[in-house]
Amino acid sequence: MRRIALSLIAMVALFACNRPASITINFDGLENPLVTFQYELNDSTRIDSVMVENGSLHKEIAVVEMTKIGIYPKQYLINGSMVGADLNLYVEPNDKITLNVECKDGYMIVDVEGSDLYKEYYSVINQCAPYKAERYKLDLRSMEAMNNQDIKTWNELSIKASEAEKKAFTITKEYATANPSSEVNVLLFDWLSIFTYKTEIYEIMDKSLFKGAYKELEEWYLKTLKTFEERRAKALAEAEARHQESEGKGVGDMAPDFTLKNTKGKSVSLKSLRGKWVVLDFWATWCGPCKVSMPHLKEYYEKYAGKFEVVGIVGSSKEEDWKVVVNDFKLPWINVINPQDAPEADDVLKLYNISAFPTYIIIDKEGKIYKKFIGAKQELYDELDKILE
Repeated sequence: MRRIALSLIAMVALFACNRPASITINFDGLENPLVTFQYELNDSTRIDSVMVENGSLHKEIAVVEMTKIGIYPKQYLINGSMVGADLNLYVEPNDKITLNVECKDGYMIVDVEGSDLYKEYYSVINQCAPYKAERYKLDLRSMEAMNNQDIKTWNELSIKASEAEKKAFTITKEYATANPSSEVNVLLFDWLSIFTYKTEIYEIMDKSLFKGAYKELEEWYLKTLKTFEERRAKALAEAEARHQESEGKGVGDMAPDFTLKNTKGKSVSLKSLRGKWVVLDFWATWCGPCKVSMPHLKEYYEKYAGKFEVVGIVGSSKEEDWKVVVNDFKLPWINVINPQDAPEADDVLKLYNISAFPTYIIIDKEGKIYKKFIGAKQELYDELDKILE
């Protein structure tokens, strides 16, 4: 009799543990009624598709412990990723959660009933959603510009897309900074797609939050971070070795002569500068580091006025974009353009084996290659101090 009673107690306990989590979603303005649920159950991945009827759906999932449920309205699922927001939930047995979703153009605004945690979480996500949607739209336009080889537009749109993403992240970071011990930070950490942003949140938040079902998030992150750092260190070492090898090539040889057009269409030859120290500045209009380094080079051009000449050689760029940058930055030295359609024999980038922008080459008074620097390096200016003071 006692054995039967114990069995009944065990069955009741098992039944209690397997009581389903209940999820209700009310949509306002949903156009595509298909919604997919994805979750782990009994060591296997379950994918259930549900049709929204009269703007609502109800789903019960028999979970025995905290489980992540991915909820993907087809309308916002593009190329395998949710655009604008997400409806992911970590649920436990007996949870009863209602999501009231307002469907916008490219994103969702979510109000939550039945969970204080998710109500607070979505108070943050709802602020981010418009910026995430803007980022996606800008990405599409920048890809189109790239396909059309419109580098200027691609660069402008890419910058705007990054700015939109940064605005969304700033909202999450401000929340994490003000509430480092909030469980919401784990959900934000999970939601962020850019790894460097995950790292910033991870450094702010209370690490003791990573427990239970959340522990796997931290384990994945730390493993990925280690792999990333190892690969980054290896790539940097290999790049530095290549740069050092490339920087050494040609040093001591006569610099190949060339003749290119300046902004006024007049021809300028390297040979005409014989007897002066010359710095060849190879750059491109779309190169951020090139532009960042220009003010520093201008300082040295003024510091040693008359003692050396700079020849800015723009490559892989459109002529109209080149003239705009030269004018906007008020570059005081000789500025010439290496035509994109230049024959191989006249291609100055190939003559000097230019593989990256910016690249700086110092040529001595006799016309020989004295030093070569790949990237914006302080060593260039240290070398100028040494030879011109």
